[in-house]
Amino acid sequence: MPPISVMIKPASGSCNMRCRYCFYADEQENRAVSSYGVMSLETMRNLVDKALDYAEHACTFAFQGGEPTLAGLPFFREFVAYAEARAREMSTGGPAAGKPASSAQPSAASAQPAAPTTQPSAVSAQPSEPSAQSSAAADASRKRRPSAPLQLHFALQTNGYAITEEWAQFFAEKHFLIGVSLDGTKEIHDRYRLDVAGKGTYQRVMDSIALLEKYKVEFNILTVITGPSARRGQRIYSFFRQNHFDYHQYIECLDPLEEAPGGHDYSLTPDRLEQFLKSTFDVWYRDVAGGYYVSNRYFDNLLLMLYGREPESCNMRGVCGVQWIVEADGGMYPCDFYVLDQWRLGNVNENTFEEMDRRRGELGFIQESMRVPEECRTCRWAALCRNGCRRNRRMDGDGKNYFCSAYKGFFEYAYPRLAELARRGVGKPV
Repeated sequence: MPPISVMIKPASGSCNMRCRYCFYADEQENRAVSSYGVMSLETMRNLVDKALDYAEHACTFAFQGGEPTLAGLPFFREFVAYAEARAREMSTGGPAAGKPASSAQPSAASAQPAAPTTQPSAVSAQPSEPSAQSSAAADASRKRRPSAPLQLHFALQTNGYAITEEWAQFFAEKHFLIGVSLDGTKEIHDRYRLDVAGKGTYQRVMDSIALLEKYKVEFNILTVITGPSARRGQRIYSFFRQNHFDYHQYIECLDPLEEAPGGHDYSLTPDRLEQFLKSTFDVWYRDVAGGYYVSNRYFDNLLLMLYGREPESCNMRGVCGVQWIVEADGGMYPCDFYVLDQWRLGNVNENTFEEMDRRRGELGFIQESMRVPEECRTCRWAALCRNGCRRNRRMDGDGKNYFCSAYKGFFEYAYPRLAELARRGVGKPV
């Protein structure tokens, strides 16, 4: 198998903020069990063992939520220590130096849904011995795996509300890549990203970013494009540039499941998205053409495609890829936008990755995304657009993306300059 990336929700959908547009809160309301609490150490060990057994060359563990830090820093110390020891052991074929030592079982608090609080849950801070089930899986893995180093990578997406010095030091020590959710200026950010008391969170997030910078933690900015903020694209971009935030990812705000799009004040419409793409492209192009490269994930991937490469962003590939999304109980799902009962692939406590991948095929999740609308077959921009993300397609109709007109208008506007950058080799991967 190739290198894999596993997205983990260690605190399920629990969060210390109440963002008005949160898509995962909506998903929680559309399944039988809203929150699966905090991941137990036994589930963590089973996940690590089976993921490393399945991966070759490299494995990325990416933590998301809800707010993943609500699982507590002790949980993350345990996770990383256990994963590092297992990776060494699998690579050498024998017990690893510095193998985790025994510890107490997780407290009862870890089995309960996490409350919306900034305090970490009561998970043991000490590494522990693997369970009998996970030891058996690891023993089998050691017999099959060649003596080749297995690279581990760690990432975490946070709302930035409660990052402390201790968290920042840990991220730096373990080389985490951090994504921080920040929607722009105070006015823009505080409109929808609120705390449990209904107050804006901008200053808390900026303070957290300052800590990441202090400890030289690598981070990027994740921004949700809403209907109102789409009209302020250049203002948002300029704010990030002024603060030397040069790695941007912008994602479309999602309307609730089972609702027609456009029904909320935060809803993003095609005309607003087109306006946002055009305006931010103008200032981005000005910078990169002038020799200052700012990473905009969407524009970066368009350049990748112009260089004949496949985009790394799954929503730009045209077809859903193989993804692994793990809820706190060990349940596995094919996509962060579909952590729903009908798409459950299995559970890491009971199933292997091979079994869960077969279940993916049986459910037809990827196959459903392969349908090409008739309009796309003759569209001149099909090779770049690829009908966008499945979550924004009319899956019960012709499969056409809700933002189709936005993409068309943007490509007509920006393609000559994108092609010019490609001819110059700007942003070309080495």
